[in-house]
Amino acid sequence: MSAWPRFFKVPPIIYVGGKRPWKLTDECVYLSDVTGIRESPYEGVIRVPAGYQTDLASVPRIPGIYWRVGNKAVLAAIVHDWLYEYGEYITRKDADDAFLEAMIDTEDPPWPTTRWAMYTAVRLFANGAWKRYRKHVK
Repeated sequence: MSAWPRFFKVPPIIYVGGKRPWKLTDECVYLSDVTGIRESPYEGVIRVPAGYQTDLASVPRIPGIYWRVGNKAVLAAIVHDWLYEYGEYITRKDADDAFLEAMIDTEDPPWPTTRWAMYTAVRLFANGAWKRYRKHVK
C-alpha cells in the first residue's frame, strides 16, 4: 500500500523520450470518489496499465510558471492523462476533479494555491486535449 490512501499501487516510471516520454513499468491503481463512475463495474477504481505512456503534467516552458509547477503532480497527471484518453463513464469535469483530488491526496504540489492554479489551468485550457482523446471512446 502506498503512503497515499487512494493510491493502491504506485508505478515506477522510466524515461523513453518522444511525444509521451514517460512510461509506466507497472500498473497504477487509484481509487477516486469524484469520477462519477460509481455506476460502472469498477466502482471508482482507476487502473492505468503497465506500458502506458504519458507526458505527465503539460506545463508551458515559461520560466516563472515552469519553476512553480514543472515536475509536480506526477501521480495525479498519470491518472488525469489516462482518464482523458481512455476513461469511460466520465465527463471532462470528472477527470479534472480526479486530478485535483489526487493532487490533494498526495500533497503534490505541497502548496494548495499551486494545486488550485493547476486545476484551474486544466479546466480553462485542456478542452482541446479532451476532444482529441474522446474521438475513440464510446
